[in-house]
Amino acid sequence: VFWQFRGEEAMSRADQGSVSEACYLSAIMSKKRSAVWTYYQDDEDGNKALCLICLENIQHRRNTSNLLKHLRKRHPADAKRERSPCRTAHILEVGQSEQEQMRRALEQEIRVLERERELTEQLRRAQEQEARALEQQRALTEQLRRAQEEEMRRARELEARVLQHERQAIEQLRRAQEQESRALDREREALEQLRRECHFCIWVVFFFYFFKNMFTLKTPFHGQTALFVCCQTGNL
Repeated sequence: VFWQFRGEEAMSRADQGSVSEACYLSAIMSKKRSAVWTYYQDDEDGNKALCLICLENIQHRRNTSNLLKHLRKRHPADAKRERSPCRTAHILEVGQSEQEQMRRALEQEIRVLERERELTEQLRRAQEQEARALEQQRALTEQLRRAQEEEMRRARELEARVLQHERQAIEQLRRAQEQESRALDREREALEQLRRECHFCIWVVFFFYFFKNMFTLKTPFHGQTALFVCCQTGNL
């Protein structure tokens, strides 16, 4: 935008310069068409003219009447030559030649200004193309950023789901281990109960055979043998 503004500003300045240059050259050519300007040199402010014969500044205010009066009054011989037809024709030829040179210079200046305007237009178009390319690049960057954000969001969601599944699997494994532990505890308790019941049964059988042998067998050796047998059979 900055370069576009500078290009338009340069174009406007070039147009203004061409118009002012054309006005200035046309004013000079209008002055040079008068033969009296052969003896004068225009001042910078445009209101005075320097007489090339006596080096006196004459007020003219863009009018040749004062210049002609000064020439007739102070330089009558030159004024007569000025009124001669040959002198007039010569001055007209010189004026036409200068006019042609100025016209060519003006045309050349106009061509230069046209070239500058074309270059400014090319620069403006290049800047517009660059701005469009930057806008497209910005749009592509925004699309890429959105795609990356979407991909990261999906990755986070997938990771969260995987962690949730792992947490659920760990929880299920913990529950299974707890159930297995409780089952082992119950099995241990059952085995302990069975062992106690077996011990009780063994003692019952032992005392049964002991007292039976004691009353049926009259010798104590038979009772000791029965006790030994009961111990061996009951794993006491």
